[in-house]
Amino acid sequence: MKIGNIQRTRLYVTVRMLWGALSARITRIIGNNDYVDISDKVKNYLRTTYFYPCFDASGDKPLLPFYEPKGLTYKVDSISIPANVVERALLTSYASTAIDPYRLGAEEGSLHEIELLSHRRTVCPIQENRFSVNSNSNVYLVGYIFESNETPSEIKDIRLKALKEIQIGGERTYGFGHLLLESIHAEAHNVFSYKPIRENNHPEIELATGKPILADAITDKNLKRVTEPFVSRETDKETGCFGEKHSVEICWVPSSILNEDKTFKITEFGLWVAIP
Repeated sequence: MKIGNIQRTRLYVTVRMLWGALSARITRIIGNNDYVDISDKVKNYLRTTYFYPCFDASGDKPLLPFYEPKGLTYKVDSISIPANVVERALLTSYASTAIDPYRLGAEEGSLHEIELLSHRRTVCPIQENRFSVNSNSNVYLVGYIFESNETPSEIKDIRLKALKEIQIGGERTYGFGHLLLESIHAEAHNVFSYKPIRENNHPEIELATGKPILADAITDKNLKRVTEPFVSRETDKETGCFGEKHSVEICWVPSSILNEDKTFKITEFGLWVAIP
């Protein structure tokens, strides 16, 4: 969202970002320029979770959002950290403006500032509620990818090569969103400590009462938190018009807390849908 002249960012990577980045990367590696076909295959055979910031290369201690009565917090190893502390450790910004060549000054209304996740931790060390952040060390992103047993060979053979280097999010012409693969584990027995299940060609996640959802979830009355519209746009396959195909879902945001045990399926674009 935008506040004044500041374009805000989120502290997680959505599945749509990953889908677009992986589709583009795989298509370029193959070299056939059939983005529509590859993006459909990525969507149908690879499902992912959202990716969250992490301060260790192993990926064992991600910063996960948790909504408490006092407001949004993040948890690491059961330690609650206020959102403003996490933002101070992770966020930076880039400001720029256009120059009016006739006045040799800033063009009116062109000043803008872009918020982004920094690839380095905060400049100043932070000590908060047993949470310690040293300065000037790497920031990582951690998440999970589910692969269908029926994944076509053209995807299966190069998916790891594609993951080694991708670019996500906005402002990519500035070089933002450039990610390098640090490590990958062949098999995970849990998903952010939740139990994963493979059913009907899509993964499912079991959550207990009092646990937070970790993706945008289709509105369910048994969650505590605010909702937001999840808007997506795609280029229409028939007309080729950019962004012509669009959809809107009203979702509970990541960090929403369950009032009862629930199982969610992970849809093509990463939204969680509660199973009755």
